[in-house]
Amino acid sequence: LDSLARLELSAAATPVAVGAPDNGPAAFQVTPGAVTFATGVDRRWSLKVDGQTIEPRPAFGTTTGYDIATGGRARLAYHTSVSRAAALIGQLVLWLLLLLGVSRFDTSTLARRRRRTLDTEPHAPLMSIDSPMTVAEPAVMLSMGDDAIAWQSTDTPDAPDAPDVPDAPDVSRPADPEPHEAGVE
Repeated sequence: LDSLARLELSAAATPVAVGAPDNGPAAFQVTPGAVTFATGVDRRWSLKVDGQTIEPRPAFGTTTGYDIATGGRARLAYHTSVSRAAALIGQLVLWLLLLLGVSRFDTSTLARRRRRTLDTEPHAPLMSIDSPMTVAEPAVMLSMGDDAIAWQSTDTPDAPDAPDVPDAPDVSRPADPEPHEAGVE
C-alpha cells in the first residue's frame, strides 16, 4: 500500500464519470484498457459497456477493476438488494412500536374522549338571540311599585293555576311580541 500511495498515475490515467450524480448510475465513454473504481470488490456494482456486462476483479489489492476489451458507452450502477429495503422498513416499524410503547397513548382513552364528545354535543341550540323571549305559562309579573298582574297565555283562556289578584285588570299576552335582545326586557 505504501508503494501504491507513491505511484504516479496521472499521466497514464484519465478520469471517467466526471460530473456524474452522487446517487444514481454514471454514464461515460471508455476506451480499451482498465477502469478502476475506488471501492472494494462488491458484486452489487455492475459495469456495462454497450450493453455487455464486464466482470469485476481486484485492482491494486483493495479496489475494483474492470478490464475493457472494446471502447464504447459505459454505465456504472449499484444495485441495492430488496432485503436491504425490507430491513429498513422493519427497523422503522420497530422504532414506531417502541415510541408507541413508551408513550402514554391508549386506545381506550380515545374511545372515552369520543364518547364524551358525542354525549355533550347539543341537539338543539340552548339559546337563540334572534328568537323573541317568551314567558312561561301562567306567571305573575311584578314591577317596582305596581300591583301583581296576572299574565295568561292566549292558548289557554283561563289557566287553573293563575292566581286570583283582586283589582287586577285581565291582561292577555300580545299575539306577536316584539323580539328582545338577550337579557333586556
